[in-house]
Formats: sequence, C-alpha cells, structure tokens
Amino acid sequence: MVGVILGTGLFSSLLFFSDASGATLTRRAIAPLALDMQVVLDSPLGRGLRLDERLLGPTNLEREGQVRLVITVENQASQPANDVVVRDEPPPPLSYVPGTLTLDGRPVPDVDGQSALAHGPARTGLNIGTVPPAGTVVLQYLASAEGPVPAVAELRVQGRISSREQVEPTPANAPPPPGLERLQNEIRSIPGVVAADGLTLVDLPPTSLRAGGHTVSDVVRVFGMAPDYPRHHPSVVVTSGSLGAGSAVLSAEAARSLGAGTGSTVVLSLPGGAAPLRLPVSGVADLGRATALFSSRRAKTFEDLVYVPHSVIVDPVTFDRRVLPAFQAAVAAPGSAVKSLPQSEVDLLVDRSRLNSEPAVALTQTTAIARSAGSIAPKQSHLIDNISNALDVARDDAEVGRAMFVFLGVPGLLLAVFLTTYAGSILAATQRREHALLRLRGADGGHLRRVLACQALVLSGIGALLGTGLGFLSVTALVGSDAVLAATPRDLMASGLVAVGVGMLATLLALVVPGALSLRGEIARQGHATAADPVPVWRRWRAMLTLLVVAAVAQGLAVSSGALDAPAGSVSEGQSVSLRPGLLVAPLLAWLGGTFLAASAVQSMAARLPVPSAASFGPLLHGNVLRSLRRRPWALATGSAGIGLVLALATALTMFSATYSATKHADSRFTVGSDVRVSPSPLSSLPHPTGSAAGLQVSGVTGVTPVVFQPGNAVLVGRFDQERVDLAAIDPSTFADTAPLVDAFFTGGSASAAMAALRSRHDALLVDEESARGLSIATGDEVQVLLARGTDQQTLESFHVVGLFERLPGFPAGTNLVANLGYYESATRLTEADFFLLRAADQSSAGLAGIEAALRSGPGGNDPMHVDTTETVLDKDQSSLTALDTRSLVELDLLFSALMSVTVVAIFVFGLMLHRRKEYLTLRALGMRARTQFALVIAEAGLVVLCGVVTGAVVGIGVGYQFIQVLRPLFIVSPVVSLPTGSVIVLALVPALAAIVSALAANAALRRMRPTEVLRESW
Repeated sequence: MVGVILGTGLFSSLLFFSDASGATLTRRAIAPLALDMQVVLDSPLGRGLRLDERLLGPTNLEREGQVRLVITVENQASQPANDVVVRDEPPPPLSYVPGTLTLDGRPVPDVDGQSALAHGPARTGLNIGTVPPAGTVVLQYLASAEGPVPAVAELRVQGRISSREQVEPTPANAPPPPGLERLQNEIRSIPGVVAADGLTLVDLPPTSLRAGGHTVSDVVRVFGMAPDYPRHHPSVVVTSGSLGAGSAVLSAEAARSLGAGTGSTVVLSLPGGAAPLRLPVSGVADLGRATALFSSRRAKTFEDLVYVPHSVIVDPVTFDRRVLPAFQAAVAAPGSAVKSLPQSEVDLLVDRSRLNSEPAVALTQTTAIARSAGSIAPKQSHLIDNISNALDVARDDAEVGRAMFVFLGVPGLLLAVFLTTYAGSILAATQRREHALLRLRGADGGHLRRVLACQALVLSGIGALLGTGLGFLSVTALVGSDAVLAATPRDLMASGLVAVGVGMLATLLALVVPGALSLRGEIARQGHATAADPVPVWRRWRAMLTLLVVAAVAQGLAVSSGALDAPAGSVSEGQSVSLRPGLLVAPLLAWLGGTFLAASAVQSMAARLPVPSAASFGPLLHGNVLRSLRRRPWALATGSAGIGLVLALATALTMFSATYSATKHADSRFTVGSDVRVSPSPLSSLPHPTGSAAGLQVSGVTGVTPVVFQPGNAVLVGRFDQERVDLAAIDPSTFADTAPLVDAFFTGGSASAAMAALRSRHDALLVDEESARGLSIATGDEVQVLLARGTDQQTLESFHVVGLFERLPGFPAGTNLVANLGYYESATRLTEADFFLLRAADQSSAGLAGIEAALRSGPGGNDPMHVDTTETVLDKDQSSLTALDTRSLVELDLLFSALMSVTVVAIFVFGLMLHRRKEYLTLRALGMRARTQFALVIAEAGLVVLCGVVTGAVVGIGVGYQFIQVLRPLFIVSPVVSLPTGSVIVLALVPALAAIVSALAANAALRRMRPTEVLRESW
C-alpha cells in the first residue's frame, strides 16, 4: 500500500506541479511587455474624403435590365484633396454600359472601350484632380444586368477612393473616421481594459527645435499624450514639473542641448508653412527606458528600436490643433515630400490580475479583448496584439512543459509497480498456508483468483486515491494554495483522474501478476508437478543489456537527426519551444536497463561468494551473512534494485533541476552582458568617457568594461553591396574578463581566440554570420565601415575581418559588428560610453543587491544612472518555461525519493523476517544473542543499501545527463551541467538510516515472536 501511495503521489505531484506552474508561465510571458495592445489608425491625418455610392432604379432586374450608379465624392477636410482617384466597377452580375459615365453632368470618354473608373489590366481608376474643401463631385453611369437580379438593394458596391493625402483607398459608404478620442473612450469601456491612452507622434527634421539661441541639430520627435499616460506607463518618467495644457515637457537630452528648463520657452518649426509653435516648458522627462515610444510600428521593421534622444511632449489638443494641420497642409502642397507622417494610436493595458491562470485561459481573455478593440473601427485601424502573441507562445510552451512533466512522472509509476510487485511477491509467498486451508474447504483456483482480484482492486483503488491526495497536498504545501488554485478546476480534475486511473492500472498489474504466478505454483505443487519459480524479466541480464543498447541507439538517432538541436523558441516570431517525446524515451530505458543490469551483476556476484567449508564455519556473523547471501542472492539483488531505481531517479531529477537553475542564471548573465549593467541616465549632465570605468569599481565588483553601442550607428560596405548595421566597440581585454563569452557562438574557433584576434590589430573587426552571408564577407576580407553614422564625427574607415560570430553577450537584440574600442575612439574622436558591464564577486541576489546599493549611494549619488542586474532583466523573446520553480521541483523529488527509499529498505528487512522467521528462531534457540541477530540483519540491509546507492549514483548521473539535453531549446546558452552533491549525499544517507531503524524494529519483533506459533504455521 505504501509503495502505491508514494509512486502515485510522485506521479500526481508532478502533474499538479505542472498545473500550478501555469500562472507562473503566464506572468513570465507578459512581464516584459511595455504595451499590451495598440490600436493604430490607418490614416492619422484624417479621412477628409468621403465616397457615397447608390444604385438607383427598379428594386429587381430582368436580364439586360439597367440601373444607374451614382457616386458622390465629398471633401470634408479643411485642406484641398489632391490627385483624387475614384475606382469603381458594377457589382456582379451587372456590367458597365459603354459611353454612359459622366462627371458633374459632363461625359467622360471610355478608355479602350472600358469605363474610365476601371480600365486596363490593373483596373486603374479615374483621377478627378483636386477637390476643394467642402467641395463635391458627382459621377454617374449605367449598368446592365447579365442575368436576373431579384434584389438590387442587396448588391454590394465596390467603389474606392484615394488621394495624395489619403494614400490608402477608402471603400464606398465607409463609416466616418472614429477619431482618437472616441476610439479610446470606446476601448476603455471594454471589460478587462484598465487603461486606454491616446498617443500621437511625428518626427521633425533637424534644426526644428530651438530655445534661447540654441538649436537642436538632430531629428526631433514630438509626442502628443495626456497627463495620464506617464501614470499608466511608468517607463515615461517626468522627473521635474508636469505636463499641462498648452505647454511642453522636454526629454532630458533636449533640455540639456537647449539649456532649457521649467519656465523656458521652446520653438518648434512646423511644415506646410505653418507658424512656429511657441510653448512654455513645464517639465523634463527621462525617456531612456520608454522603448515602446521608439519602437517601429511598420510591418517590415516591427519593434525595431531607434531611440530619438531629443523629444518634446505636448498635450493632445495642441498636437491636434497645431501639429496635425501643419502636416495636412504640407502633404496637400503640390510637389511636397514629407518624410515622416504623424502616427496615431491607442495604447491598451489589460487588467493582469485577471490573467492569474494558465496561458490558455489567459489567452482566451486577451483575445476577447482584442476582438472587441479591433471591431470598433475595423477598416480604419489595425490592432497590434502583443499580449496575445506572447500568451499564444506561452500556451504552446505550457503544453510542452506538461508533456515533459508527464514523462518525468512516469518513473514514479514504474517505481510504484516495482515496489508493489516486490511487496506482493513477498506477501504471496506468505499466504500459501491460508490458500491451502481455503482449498481444503472447497475453494478452487477460480475462487482464489477472484479473491486475489478483489484484494488487488481495493488496495490499488485506495492506494491511488491516497497517493493522488498526497501529491496534491505536497504541491500545495510547496508552491502555495494560490498557485494551485490558479489552475482551472478542469485541469486539476483531469490531472487527478489521470493519476488515479494510471496508478490503479499499474498497481493492479503489479499485484495480480505475482499473486497469479504464486497461485499457479501452489496448484502445480499440489498436483505433484515440478514447477520452477520463474525468473523475472528484470533479473535477466541479457534483456537488460538489450534495453541499454536500445537506449543508446535512441540517443544516437536523436543526435544524428538534430532532435537535440531543435530551434529555440521566439516570442517575437510566434514560435514556441519544441520537444520530441523520443528524447525522454532513451533516459527512461537507460534508467531501467542500467539499474537492473547492475542488480543482475550484484546477484551474480552474491551467488559466487566464497563460503568457508563445513568443517570451518568461520566467524559466526561473517559465516551466516555469506551463506545467506549465496543461498538467496535474488533478495540482495531485488533490494539493491529498488534502492538503485529510487536513488537514480532522484539523482537524475536533482541534476535536471540544478542544471535548469544554473543555465537560467547563465542565460541572465548572457542577456545582461555580465552580472550588472550600468547605463548613464539621460538626466545626467556629466560626461561618461570610456576611461571612467574604474569609478564604478565599488565593493563587490571584480571587473568593469566600457561598451559603445547604438542601433544603426554604422554602415558596412562589402564588395558588392552595403547595409546599415549595429556596431559595438569594446575593449577586448576587459570585455573577455567581464562578459560570459560562449565558444559555440564564434564560428570556426573559440571566444578567447576571437578576442585575441581583436586585440592583435587595431583595425580588427568581427562580423555576425547573417551580415557576412548577406554581403558575401569572409574572414580575412578587407571591408569599409562608416562609423558614428548620422553624427558630425561620422567617418569611413577600413577594417580587416578577423572572425565571424553568431551572438555576443550583452546584446539581447543582437549586434552586427564588433570593433576595437581604441581604434573607434581614434577614428571618430568620440569617447562617450553607452553602458558599462560589471562582474560581481558574489552573484547571489544579496550580492547583486549590495552592488546596486553601493552604486546608487556612491557614483550614482551625484550622477544619475540606470542599474540592471541578472535579477531584474528579462529577455522578452525567451521561452516562458524558464520561469518554472525548479526549487519546489527538487523539494518534491527529495521528499518522495526519501520516502520511497525508506519503503524499499523496510520491505527488504521485513521480507527477511517473513521468509526466515524459522531460521532466526532456530539461531536464537542455539544460543545466538539478540545483538548478534541485529548485526546479522543490519549487515544484509547495509549491503543492500550500499549496492543500491552505488548503482543509483552511477546510473542517475548518466540518466540525468540525458535528461538535461531536453533543456537545450529553452535557453540561449547550452545547459551548464550541475551535480548537487549535497542533495545526493542526503539521499544516500536516508536509506542507511532507514536500514538501522528497520533492523531495530525487526529485532524487536523477533524477540516477541513465539517459536510454537512459527512452527505451527510452517507445518
């Protein structure tokens, strides 16, 4: 019963742990998102053009009947609409009647026999020229029916209109544009939305911003947002003042360049001949972390980050009344070429407290919100659903995690089968006298089998139910009731039913099979037939060797087929982690085959132990132990196999969990670039030259390296083409000592060799593989690079390619080129660092917190800075499975493994008592002292524990290494294999202590045993 409970408990606990981890996966998936959803207007300058189309005539048509189509064009904007194009075709089954098209009553000639509204292969429309403000143009033509039309009113018109200002065609009879304010008000009413903030933005050309005789020479970005926006989006930090009506908040960089602050006046030059916009400065903001404001909304460059340091925030009314009309006028002007057009959107935040559930349930909620938001203006806006995309990937990741936990739980069931079979075989052997009495009273084989089946059904049912309950309680105690109850009742019920059903089935087989074999043996002996006890499959070494061979072949096939190199998941690409079930079959086979093969070896060696001759019995304890082991080697083998299975599984799962945690930490270091990243705040007015790295060497920091990096800061010129790229300039010596470089990410060599090559010459350059492939660049080529692109210091320099790489630590979004920092500074005369990487002596949470506190109170006391550590940074593109609570998984593993190892030892010791009661009583009658009997029992139990521990440790390490390969697609770096020797030692000590306690209990039972009763039972 105990074996059933523990085995089913381990299996069910892993299922419940997977269910309880669902909310954790959801939180991890959505944590990095700055914006949950964005509803972007397709025509931010407004849709002033309206196209109304009607069919006039009879309500139904016979063949060749005619109807008139009347198209009305109206310009509702305050600016003229230029190059207005109307395209229309009659809805089927109508066709155009040639020569009937008119424009304001004037005939419009056909084009090659086709309507001017749709002619040529491209069905080009008619350019009606310019429509003045409040102007109206009417087009009419006749259409003829090619077949009967029962209801003319049900025909769908196909007219569309576009212009130079309104490039995207608008369908006929479209509803009026919603407007940003109405759109956000309707979105706010959607259940589950906690914030819907309007945002408009546009880029102005250089020299558009000035104040007090200073002019910003770079591009200026103007934002229109309400005061609520910074409150809902903490990445927009207003450090002084506030955003008010008719005023401006400057970015810290703009304020510093202009020497302006609260109370100053700034002037914005607007396009289209509009008067300059003069605004008082009401505050200063730090936008350095507001990545959502600077991420591209375009499909081709979606989420590409281009930070515009010089920015101005105005209120929505000022943007709508001054900035938008200026761009409308600029676009309307003939021959105008406006590079940047305004963008308008509503940024949504979802109530995340409602999403405290598994990803699939949370996804259902967010898609409902997205459906409602997208239906408000379906043909006039488009939805960017960041949160549903992340949850969609997390849902698939959760399915992979559930499959992984099921496979990890299967060994628990197999252990339940083994323990139950082990205990059942002992119990069956002791029931022979009871069965004989029943047969004397008329019971036949069928009666005994039915009794066996009923006993097995009751034991398996009760054991499976209790085990499932134990698993649920264990998980609840470890992860908390909130986490468990966050799972859906359906999933919890399904896990419970699976655990009970599978546990009962496995236990029934484990109890019925040995019992049936024992009954068959009894019947055979009753008929005076000779029947040898069958040798279990697991004690046949050839069968177990075959299992190991199959496991090796399966692992080899997995390696050769690339299953271990499955592509990593990517949230931005909508790709979840893949897990092939075959990867877990090989470890299971190796676990069983390795353990049982070792047990067969133990049995073989025990059967061949040298025993002293009868004339010289030898020492009492030694002689008895040797003879007992040689006479019953299968008992030693069975006990050691049980302990070996338990300890091997525990070792493998502990290795799996420890490696998971270690690799998760290594991934965090790779994302950050080291243990700590320090970035100068835009609020800082001090310079940050690369030589100032030593100033960050606070207590606990053992290394610092400066980095120069900005997206799109260079142009790589190959032999045949060129492209804009991201360049990182580093000091190879300090970078190699500080950053966690990975050899696998450097093509054709190691990381140290790449850094040495970068140090070897001042013009050395590392190129990422994708750029090298696109521009046909190879190691050894000479290339040119435009450094400091877009600045006054940009310069074209020659470089020598010394190596290729795939990824570099510290750049989660990637970088294309890596250059020598000294050469970069001498060529550009720029010495400002963009960030610094710091290596910590103590990488624990407490150690990193101490470094952060020292930085903020030391260098950061007078120089504002942003401090990121491996504890705070998340890679939004990484699988949500990296958030699993492996500490609780280890605790579950240790708990059930310890209990099962105790059970194995107890079954072995008390099995000895059941099988050898007469022998022990005879020895006691012959004068053996109780202390010697205890030593005899503890010696055999100790040998079982020793053989089981050695077997479990060796097999467990091998199986654990195989399990670890499953983790490869989850992380950036390859798994860092970790063996927690402390946990393994604790697991090994548990059965040793259990052996001592069981031996003491057995010895006490022997003292209370009555020899007459034993002799009567054996009769």
